[in-house]
Amino acid sequence: MQERFIVAADPGSGKISLSVSSVTDGYAKVLFYGEEPSDGISDGGIFNPVKASAPLRKLIAQAEESLGIVIGKVIVPLPRYRINLTNGQQKVERSDAESYITDEEIASLCDFALEKYLPDMEEGQEIYCMLPQSFSTEELFQAGQDDVIGSSSKELSGEFKILSGPVKSAANAAKMISACGKTIAARYFVPAAMGGVMLTEDEMENGAALIEIGAGVTSVSIFNRGVMRYYASIPFGGKTLTEDIRLETGFNESLCENIKLAYGFAMPDRLQSMSDKVLQVNDERSGESNQVSIKYLCEIINSRMTEIVKAILFKIGQSGYADRLRGGLVLCGGGSELALCAALVKEMSGYNVRIGYVRSRNIDACGCPDMDDASAASHFAMISLACDDEYINCVKVNGPEPETQMESDKPKPAEGDIFSPEEFGDAVKPEKQPRKPRQPKAKTINPNSLVGRLFQGINNNFEKLGEEEN
Repeated sequence: MQERFIVAADPGSGKISLSVSSVTDGYAKVLFYGEEPSDGISDGGIFNPVKASAPLRKLIAQAEESLGIVIGKVIVPLPRYRINLTNGQQKVERSDAESYITDEEIASLCDFALEKYLPDMEEGQEIYCMLPQSFSTEELFQAGQDDVIGSSSKELSGEFKILSGPVKSAANAAKMISACGKTIAARYFVPAAMGGVMLTEDEMENGAALIEIGAGVTSVSIFNRGVMRYYASIPFGGKTLTEDIRLETGFNESLCENIKLAYGFAMPDRLQSMSDKVLQVNDERSGESNQVSIKYLCEIINSRMTEIVKAILFKIGQSGYADRLRGGLVLCGGGSELALCAALVKEMSGYNVRIGYVRSRNIDACGCPDMDDASAASHFAMISLACDDEYINCVKVNGPEPETQMESDKPKPAEGDIFSPEEFGDAVKPEKQPRKPRQPKAKTINPNSLVGRLFQGINNNFEKLGEEEN
């Protein structure tokens, strides 16, 4: 199968990242991954497409130069915040009650449900994703899709979760890509696919909550019986911790981010010897110095992290699946890399908690060590979805378009040649065959024409020379 390329961008509140992968026979290999500080993005949504496009243009230029490709399209995620969750139902009478239910019928039922709820959308809202929950027939009630396919019934009904969000938030992503001179290849609601690449089969079946702690938004996705059952988001994340440190210490944002990454702990009571350490920051311009103890720094972080975890547990309680999470909680996103973050969540929730890592066997990111599983989880989800769509190819050509040859640059006949190639037309233009004598293209020439008479004269001269040598 012909190689194709997947280019995915993830605009976040703290950073914007870009990945380029090659896909052959459903197997993806990540060739490039880069990150840049983002701008014009808040709460995971783009409010200034022009500012947001500047770091993305830089990443695209780096990828094109590094790989020798020309990117034409980019895959982007739909916003994760301000998502409305609606329950939907749809029922159809089958024309042939004895025929078997097929995948096409399930897809048609989903399309009917989507058309049914489109007119009821609020102004300024659009449907981001529709999640089939269960299907029922005469003999089956709230069964899975695999159980229904192959059965027969005179009627078929389904229950769905419909996720919608602001039109403008999604449209701004298109404007950002357009400002980079590219177009959108696909838009995905990433949380719906992240379970497939971050959770085990047992966790998907027995119930687990995937918690993505991003820079501006923390999202809660609950999976059970192999299906995403619930989604909610919280407008707090890793960037909120950085802002709290900035307000308390007076340091600039970049310095606060570096201090958080290097010395931040989610649980100050587990610092041990580190609790006595003090950080001193010297200002080279003014000569002044400021100090902050690591314990106080961690108390600032712990205060906000405790608030975030409480909000997560509240959303889990709202879902109705709090007692059906046998697989516990799985953390991903850049915020999950905070030291002792998983320990804090486990202590407050009582669930089993682990840091997520990619389990997809058809994605190889070994060549990009910076593409950490936890922080780049959304990239793996987008790559996984795009692998299933064979029509997605985000690269125009394998390299830059060749420059058009100017008239003055065309080859001129060598000295001693009687005729230039142009004078013979198409009949005498040589084929480009490496390591072989140059031969004229096979084409019949009228012997009575000027060109024909010239050829005949040349051939007669060569024949006479050959006779004289013999």
